[in-house]
Amino acid sequence: MSRGRGAGSSGTRFDPNTPSDDIGWKFGKMVENNRYKSQCIFCGKIVSGGITRLKEHLAHKKGQVSSCPSVSGEVRELMMKHLKDCSKKQQDKRKRHEELKEKIRATQCDEEYEYVAFNNDSDESDDSDPEMTIARQESVRMQYEHEERQRFQNRTRGRYHVGGSSGAGGSGNHDIGPPPEIEVDLHRSKGQKQSKMSSRFLEAAKQKLGRAVSQFVLYTRLPSNTVNSPWLEPMLDVAREVGKGTKLPSSYEVAEVYLPKEYEAIQKWIGSLKTTWEERGVMAYLPPNFKKLL
Repeated sequence: MSRGRGAGSSGTRFDPNTPSDDIGWKFGKMVENNRYKSQCIFCGKIVSGGITRLKEHLAHKKGQVSSCPSVSGEVRELMMKHLKDCSKKQQDKRKRHEELKEKIRATQCDEEYEYVAFNNDSDESDDSDPEMTIARQESVRMQYEHEERQRFQNRTRGRYHVGGSSGAGGSGNHDIGPPPEIEVDLHRSKGQKQSKMSSRFLEAAKQKLGRAVSQFVLYTRLPSNTVNSPWLEPMLDVAREVGKGTKLPSSYEVAEVYLPKEYEAIQKWIGSLKTTWEERGVMAYLPPNFKKLL
């Protein structure tokens, strides 16, 4: 019995050291202990991109990988059905996720409406000028954003500059400054009311931000201490700076664009320490693989 037919008809796995119980590993084996590189046991072709690419190779699915010329009809049909079922499960999962997001968004809108209605009933009952109300709310919002930027700038002064992001190669070296202040002419008699409204606004803003960050952590299955990451607040500050409408990076951009930039930045940082390490004799204790980075 040939190796291909044996693998296709038996229920045993070709390589006992495969990384998962995925059905695709019954018809392929890892190459160089890399789960993202597999070899087809029917034609011997090495496929990159993970076990899904191997299954597409066996199923003769066009688009990402060439078809296997030696796969049996039984295995091909099995892989086609498996990929179709996986695709349907992913679609159902995305649909449920979107429905959940819509429910969460609707709940948030209801809470925001209740908050605004409460403020209008309690604080604005004696103010019949809608333009004054809008101006007051805008003033509070701008003041809050200005204070947040100032706090971030004080924390990162001397190490966070425009054009100085890792690997970007920018030549600018100016601190991120606060946005231009917008003066809103409000009557002094409204001072106490504005202070009261500012306190409520900040509390509501904190609740809204806390819930958004928590949803990201919980539904992405990240550890709760992700909120303690030193990169989180700078990311949020940059998001406020660029404003709404700016698209987030795709998974491809994270892996293929920004990861190499971070790698280059780390290499430069390590290189900047080389002189100090040589003077202090640290180089003698570094492993050979680490020295290659210098």
